[in-house]
Amino acid sequence: MLGQATQLGIDTESARWLLHRHGTRTSEIFRKIETEANLAQRIIPSLPFIVADLMHCASTEMVIHLDDLLRRRMPLLILARLTKNELQQIALRIADTMNWDDARVQQEIEHCRKLWITP
Repeated sequence: MLGQATQLGIDTESARWLLHRHGTRTSEIFRKIETEANLAQRIIPSLPFIVADLMHCASTEMVIHLDDLLRRRMPLLILARLTKNELQQIALRIADTMNWDDARVQQEIEHCRKLWITP
């Protein structure tokens, strides 16, 4: 599967994370990247989490809140100090999947900032 990941433009560290976390279900994530290549990009350059994994978690892991996705499903809030802009980019990216309108997106961003991001 690492060879397939490389062909899809996923770096080795990110591919290993996907395989460790999702096992055989990684092929579902690969299929999404085959149709939308930019999903292979890292969310934060210094961490091995890619956009396709974010989208997969948002759509399949019963996520309700942004901080649930970014702390429990993917440890972004634990491993990175996300800016308001980064939170907004992530929230907007998953908004359709989560059926969030603009007001809900802003509510989720503010909730994350209050609980997990120090001023």
